[in-house]
Amino acid sequence: MKTMRLLRFIVVAYLFVGCFAVGNAGADILGVEWKTGLVYQIDPITGAVTPNGQQFAGMFGASGAPQSATIYGTTGINLWALDVSTGVETPYGYFNNFPRPGIVDLGFDRQSGALYGRGDTDSGAALFAIDAEDCLCAQNTTLIGPMNAQIFAMGFVPGAGLYGVDIGGVLYRIDVTTGFTTVIGYTGISGVGDIAYDWQTGELIASVIGPPWNGVKTFQSMQDLGPGSIYEINWHTGQSTLLNDNAPDMFALADTTPEPAPWLLLATALFGLAVLIRRERAR
Repeated sequence: MKTMRLLRFIVVAYLFVGCFAVGNAGADILGVEWKTGLVYQIDPITGAVTPNGQQFAGMFGASGAPQSATIYGTTGINLWALDVSTGVETPYGYFNNFPRPGIVDLGFDRQSGALYGRGDTDSGAALFAIDAEDCLCAQNTTLIGPMNAQIFAMGFVPGAGLYGVDIGGVLYRIDVTTGFTTVIGYTGISGVGDIAYDWQTGELIASVIGPPWNGVKTFQSMQDLGPGSIYEINWHTGQSTLLNDNAPDMFALADTTPEPAPWLLLATALFGLAVLIRRERAR
């Protein structure tokens, strides 16, 4: 009898936690301001930005990462793991994508664990595969192929692939096996600094850099910028919606790891409750 009461209590507790998790499932969209390195949490519905209390070096680009409360960041030359809950920056080493070293943006595929970077070759923009697990060795970046578009911002849409936006505001889908880009549509905005997938709305969130940024990620071109803005971009069509026209200038945008399978937790609790009810009736 005591065992049954204990089991009943455990199942009810799981059911409660499961319901709570379903109502709060998702991941945060975070941005790193270029000038100050301050980290902001972005509301994907309103575009409101709120400091989360952490500060890093100025990042050229960012992406999600497999670790909880962590994002990948690039300063152009080096890859970093950034703990957004503690502010700890862990160096993962330098990029060696010769003949033009440097990665200006990142895209992380949560399903495969693959990390991609946008760099340059002598012929222009190119897509690289990055071995984040072995980034301190000499061969951490591998050329996948040239891009047929001057992509500046990248983000991964789960189950759909890698997407990018050029300085003119055109949204592309990027083939991760070749680097080839396919036009999706015109966003109507220019100067996109970075994009990230939002698990709550199922759309892309974009940080747009204020004027007079000219689309070149150099220290000289990224000074004395006006206020930035936050947009939502429909990754099916490229259509954009302005959310906030007074935001920090953020070249680095990323989604954190989503909460693990709340629906599975709830389903497990419901199954356990059904088993207990059946046993009670059989007595």
